[in-house]
Amino acid sequence: MDLQKLFTAAKAKFLAEGPESVATAIPPFLLSRFIFSPYFFPEERILRSDDLHKYSQTTGRVWQYENGREASVTPVRESEKLPWNFRQWERVYDEGSSYLYEIPNCRLIGKEAIGFNAEGDILLNLARNHHHNLLVRANEVVAGGSGGIRERSRYLFPSVGSPDVTYSVVFQMVADPENYYTWVTEHLPKLRGVKTYVDETGLKPTLLLRPDPPSYMTESLELLGFDSYEWAMSSTGISAVDRLVACTHRRHNVGGRYEPHPSGYEWLRDCTVDNVDAADAPSRVWVSRQDATVRKATNSDAVIEALSERGFKSVTPGEMSFKDQVTMFASADVVAGIHGAGLTNMIWSDDPHIIEVIPEDKLTNLQGPTYYCLARNLGYDYDFITAKGGVDGVDIDVTALCNAVDERLEEN
Repeated sequence: MDLQKLFTAAKAKFLAEGPESVATAIPPFLLSRFIFSPYFFPEERILRSDDLHKYSQTTGRVWQYENGREASVTPVRESEKLPWNFRQWERVYDEGSSYLYEIPNCRLIGKEAIGFNAEGDILLNLARNHHHNLLVRANEVVAGGSGGIRERSRYLFPSVGSPDVTYSVVFQMVADPENYYTWVTEHLPKLRGVKTYVDETGLKPTLLLRPDPPSYMTESLELLGFDSYEWAMSSTGISAVDRLVACTHRRHNVGGRYEPHPSGYEWLRDCTVDNVDAADAPSRVWVSRQDATVRKATNSDAVIEALSERGFKSVTPGEMSFKDQVTMFASADVVAGIHGAGLTNMIWSDDPHIIEVIPEDKLTNLQGPTYYCLARNLGYDYDFITAKGGVDGVDIDVTALCNAVDERLEEN
């Protein structure tokens, strides 16, 4: 890049059209990464978990709604065959207690609904309790903001001026639309706190979702007893909130910070399974990825034929409603499938045996242990086989898969 030419062009634009024209020409990602995020999101302005707890105790209200307990990822048979990035998570975890917060006079900015309290401090809880996620959301807000630089600069001082939208009570549930696993394990269990808030105060928060949420988000809310009039879509502008409701957020990123929450999974399973009729659901489920863009089985027909002979039903979660996914897994004794989000549905089962097909590209990938950790934290028995391939296709050893299945069926 010729910096001299860039400077000359910027100077000419400044003289001809004024300073706003130069600022508007800055690419949004540069504006966010090097101007917006570092300057307006400094460490001293971020309220982390402990800070949020103390702040809410002095300016808002706090309730404890869940006692903590131990969670654990314990070794399984032939665990020594698992790579190091799987075994490193084999330990005992302390869930810690779950708290519910009511925070007065907040502002939310952009469709990512980044939260600020009345003093202008940033609520990290609303960004999955993670600084990197906060910066990613800041980039989305700046890049997706409406209007020019002057309009978007309102986000830097959200408490100044009139808001675009006003709410009485809000619970923010803005989540990654392409991450079913995160929605189920991190966001849905917090609805236990929302129900506690309703019981304690008699107030019903508006559930704030991102614009155009995927159907599994709204369908899961409906199955958990929340009607469509109880949620709204986040605004690209600034929202004022009289009472912001927040709950303890536990990240489930095995590539970074992993905070398992089995008591939350169990509450979620009880609430959802009670609302479906699983009388005719299969006891053995093969989780197909043939609708996915990556990690499809290259020999899917052979796999399904062999497993069908053993009483398995092949299901494709990505093509099913949320309620149907819960129903299909509710009675499963054995769940088998290639590494992928569909395995999250093991949560709806009651003590099944999990058999995961781990592609080569996931053996050393930081996210590889995701479903191993989930299964063990739920107390499920777990087996695995490895398979050749990766994102472009997975070649499953049908004999090895059937041997793993047969061994488990013989034990039962």
